[in-house]
Amino acid sequence: MRFWTADWHFFHKNIIKYCNRPFKHEKHMRNAIINNFNETVGKNDTTFVVGDVAMLGGSQWERLRGVIQKLNGSKHLIYGNHDEFRWQKYVDIGFTTVHSALWLEEDGLNLVMAHDPAVYCTLNPDTIFLHAHIHTLYKSLQKERVVNVGVDMWDFKPVNIKQIREELKI
Repeated sequence: MRFWTADWHFFHKNIIKYCNRPFKHEKHMRNAIINNFNETVGKNDTTFVVGDVAMLGGSQWERLRGVIQKLNGSKHLIYGNHDEFRWQKYVDIGFTTVHSALWLEEDGLNLVMAHDPAVYCTLNPDTIFLHAHIHTLYKSLQKERVVNVGVDMWDFKPVNIKQIREELKI
């Protein structure tokens, strides 16, 4: 099975305040996201992470390795604006592939993923656009076939194609 998620912001304590997340501190948030992920995603499943994995820089990428390796299944990263490491670092810590944007077909639907919804204006209207970046601004734009897969809108859990279809009423 395939899943989508985004905007984890691991190691970013201020995101709790900025997005009014229901956590006491960053470690509480990180553990909740990891637990929710593993309760949803199986060991043979695939997840597309549509950006903003963590707020770490420089030599701190090893801290992220321990988190990513706790997560079930294969994980594919679509870069977000806070994903600052080179693509090879993300592969080294546990992502299968890394992309700036990604197109695929799922359950008879054409999907495109990119972190920032500003790129939507260039898409085919028959395509479903999965993005993140905006946190709590909206969950979806049904008429435009746009879905925010960020954790802030989905109870801090990944979503599957059935949930995306239900959200868009298609």
